Amino acid sequence: HVQVLLCETSRAPTHDKAPAIQMTNNSEVGIKRELQYFIEVLEGAAKIPARKRQIRIAPIFQAISEHAYQFGLAEHELYRLVRLITAKTELDQRSIINLIKHLYPSNRVDNGVIIYIINTLGQAKGSPPPSVQAALVRWVTAIYYILQEPAILSRFYGVLFNHLDVISLRPVLCQLLSVVTRRKHVRPFRIQRLLNLVHQTTSEPALISLLRVYKKFCPGITLKPKSIRMPLWIRTDMEWQQRLWVIQQKNQAIPRQSSQNDGFRILRYTLSGERKAAIPEVHTFHVVEDSRTLEEIHSASELVQCLEVIESPSQMVAALQNPALQRYLQLASPAESQFRFEFCLMGYFEEEVQRFREGFGPSTAFSELFAGLSGYMRSSKASLLVMERFFQVYLPLWNGQPDFRHILSMLSYLPLQSFPEPCKSILSVLQQDVLTSAEVPLEALLGFYTSLAQHWMSPKFSAHGGNTPRGLMNSSAVCNLIEHVSVLAESALAAALPAEAAIVSFYESIADLVTMQISEQKQILPPILPSKSLIYLLLSRSSLSQFSRLCDLLVTYKRCFEKQEVEVTRTYQPDATELLNGYFMDICNMLWRSRALNTSDANAKGLLCPDSVISSLQYYIPNVERDYSLHIIFDLSHNALIALMSQAAFLLLENGSQAGTTKERRLHAGPVTQRSLVVLEKEGGLALSWKKYRLEVLEWLKRHGINGMTQFLFATMKDLTK
Repeated sequence: HVQVLLCETSRAPTHDKAPAIQMTNNSEVGIKRELQYFIEVLEGAAKIPARKRQIRIAPIFQAISEHAYQFGLAEHELYRLVRLITAKTELDQRSIINLIKHLYPSNRVDNGVIIYIINTLGQAKGSPPPSVQAALVRWVTAIYYILQEPAILSRFYGVLFNHLDVISLRPVLCQLLSVVTRRKHVRPFRIQRLLNLVHQTTSEPALISLLRVYKKFCPGITLKPKSIRMPLWIRTDMEWQQRLWVIQQKNQAIPRQSSQNDGFRILRYTLSGERKAAIPEVHTFHVVEDSRTLEEIHSASELVQCLEVIESPSQMVAALQNPALQRYLQLASPAESQFRFEFCLMGYFEEEVQRFREGFGPSTAFSELFAGLSGYMRSSKASLLVMERFFQVYLPLWNGQPDFRHILSMLSYLPLQSFPEPCKSILSVLQQDVLTSAEVPLEALLGFYTSLAQHWMSPKFSAHGGNTPRGLMNSSAVCNLIEHVSVLAESALAAALPAEAAIVSFYESIADLVTMQISEQKQILPPILPSKSLIYLLLSRSSLSQFSRLCDLLVTYKRCFEKQEVEVTRTYQPDATELLNGYFMDICNMLWRSRALNTSDANAKGLLCPDSVISSLQYYIPNVERDYSLHIIFDLSHNALIALMSQAAFLLLENGSQAGTTKERRLHAGPVTQRSLVVLEKEGGLALSWKKYRLEVLEWLKRHGINGMTQFLFATMKDLTK
């Protein structure tokens, strides 16, 4: 319900104060509907002379202004109001100018609004009054930093410059041009035109200020000393700018609904705000008689049948948002179309780099471009040379925040090459930006390296494996990448940073890829084992889930070594077999053999624990609890990660043994040891061997989803299968 003040007579007194119209609906949808109603009422009243109106429009103006101040105006609402303001109506100029001051956009301003305003400037018959034009230009200057595409004003620079002859627009146009002017706009004929206007107007301050901007790009321009001392511009209303900033920040978190498409139809965006400003739609304007266009393709079969006769669209960059055009480029791959595609991207990239160098933040349009380019590369599984060159310039300017996810996604498709080269030019800068700016830097960085390694080990590159020069180069590059990640992981763990899950995920991915390549006989490299320090740091710091995953990872490596040729492994890790056996021996000593930190067994490293620390622990632990010793505190019963679950598994066995009998048995107080089981049986408790107990614990862990340790011990201890 909307309350509108109606007058009893057609001649309402204009001197009375108009009461405000209250928004009666508190829901977001209701408020939007009421605003739409007010705009419709205002559009209708604008066509009626003031003396013949049956409603008072002052409350309507006030309601629209209050809504814009509180919530901002959506794109279609802003466009309707701008059309109303620039049209020839019966509304008074004072109310219109006041409405312009309350045009707070809720999101970035679309190019269409700016083009419409520029089109209404001048002294044409249907143009709005000069005061309204000046207010609109002043508003465009105020919102310049939230335009979807600030370059739109640069494209209309000549049109704006030619309006300097209009005296009423000159001050505000000079201020707008001062913001827009770049080196490419400073031309001799414009300099001469400005000098003539300055001479004709006896040094008008607005023209002098614009000429001073030109002088920055062309120092040869001569100005009078008095002109140089003139102030440039009066600062924009800071209260208005702060309110605009609050509205913009409030609406940045609203997600845009994505459109659904099957990938073989040309996607069209509706008028509801879904059209992307940076990426054009697919259109084919020059078509010969015997050719077909992508707009005529509606299915995969049609695309395949007409692939050779399809005419390339006019704007190849539309492939960033159109799956049908992406498939056309991947299947047909015409050289001219690919060149046009990369050339257009180069233009976008140059504009964005220029924005950063001039101190502007990333544009919304460029964020859409990054999202589209990320999707394109994810679909094509290939990098673009123009993108690599762009990131070499862009990453040193990037602060690590805007488009973070899309940038990592795009860089994960860098082509396989000798690792130090991309590391110096791109990856080292990226790693520094991520570590200093990301919310979860190590997880993000290790996730990126995982994706990069998966791409480098994909079938596209593994086809060049073997002992060929190309295959050896590919293997060396991947090995260098894995070694780089290993150093990064060790540094993170040594600094007590939470990165265990991401580190294990990286090596799991590498092991799975190597396993797949071995099974397909397209191996690009042997399984590269994690270093000793990394494995033992993970063993000492992991949670139960990560410990189980680490055990499962080592089992996967063991199977890889068993399936491939020994000579291949020794090429990259001469002591790989001894290293892997050492990992197995140390973990078995911990969990199964109750000989933790022992170094006397073959290949055992004692978790790299120094002898001095072992001696101190052997003296300290019995003083705390006489039944404890250093060698047993890591087994299944005493391990801090497993002790409670081992106790639960044993309690389940005891409860099962008492089922169906009324005789009470002595229960074990825990923790279970080989000696305590013997004592328990003698005292009438559960009769269970030490080996059987440990097998039951492993089975209990397996039933509860903790399968890594079970697989590890069964793959290592041969007597467990007997």
